[in-house]
Amino acid sequence: GVWKFVNIEMDTVQGVPDSLDCYIFLTPARKQELGANLEATSSSDYIVGGALNLTYRNKNTNNAADQVNANLKTGIEWNSDSSRPFYVQAREYSGQANVSFPRFITPWKIRDVGRFSNASTSLGMGFDYLDRLGFFTLSTVNGSFGYDWNETKYKKWIVKPFAFSYNRMFHISDNFEKQLDENPFLKNSFASTFIGGENVSFIFNSQEPLHISHFNYFRINLDESGLLLNGINAAIRGVSGGESNFAKLTSVGFSQYVKVDAEFKHYYNRRHSTLVSRLYGGIGVPYGTSDVLPYVKQFTAGGPNSLRAWRLRALGPGSYYNPDINNPDVFPDQTGDMKLEGNLEYRFDIFKSLKGAVFTDA
Repeated sequence: GVWKFVNIEMDTVQGVPDSLDCYIFLTPARKQELGANLEATSSSDYIVGGALNLTYRNKNTNNAADQVNANLKTGIEWNSDSSRPFYVQAREYSGQANVSFPRFITPWKIRDVGRFSNASTSLGMGFDYLDRLGFFTLSTVNGSFGYDWNETKYKKWIVKPFAFSYNRMFHISDNFEKQLDENPFLKNSFASTFIGGENVSFIFNSQEPLHISHFNYFRINLDESGLLLNGINAAIRGVSGGESNFAKLTSVGFSQYVKVDAEFKHYYNRRHSTLVSRLYGGIGVPYGTSDVLPYVKQFTAGGPNSLRAWRLRALGPGSYYNPDINNPDVFPDQTGDMKLEGNLEYRFDIFKSLKGAVFTDA
């Protein structure tokens, strides 16, 4: 990311047989970038929405190729009904900052570091404030520290030995509070909680010039919370003689769960068409003091990247159907602890500049 162009030229060495000089010409890229995006949207569950996204990037902090990425976003949705002609339905404020170092930063020395291609260390912090007027307000703070590297040109690892997320819900409406009291599963899902643990991702992507006609993409993620925090909780109890614990110190409990999900895609290309197949599956299992997964970790279905005949979070869980889905006094989001999904799509050229597609989602 530091260089805009890298050109390599070879030349013979005058007077020295069987030798070559290698000249590497580096053209620096623009060091800093500042951007702004303005969005306008419309959906079946609101009339119009808008968002402003500000981004900043520094590609060469401290002249060490350390990259800094930051963004701030604010968004709002307007809706209308018989009692209110035009009102704010939801608003959101969020921000994220990430620092990436193009090397491993560890308390110990790594031997044979050359076998880890494109190794980097990343540190990130972020926040999100979501206000669904008439229902609840949800604030989230998250952070992570980890590493990623390429095992081969096809295989990539992302390992985060520590990641946390603190979620707190407040300003709960009476109607939504009633729904929570009637549905213990939903109430546990929305409970304020601290998520802290580790996660590992493995990615295989065979897309390259040698695989133009067809290639595969596979990703598997393992996410765990509670193991490290349970050890911290035991240490606090031991130091305090059993008079204190993690929940008392932080005013919130912590989640314990294991979540695994995987996605496979296959692309079959022809000159004027492409056949894309996708299979996704995942399951989350709570354990210890937790009965369900936290709301932000549960699976959802529907929307443009899922089953396109349903809007986001409106489908499931399972065969359950809410007859009051369009009632403004009923919270519409559907979530679950398991998900199995498949898509098949045939993309083709209608004209040179006009594309078409036929797809099915399940």
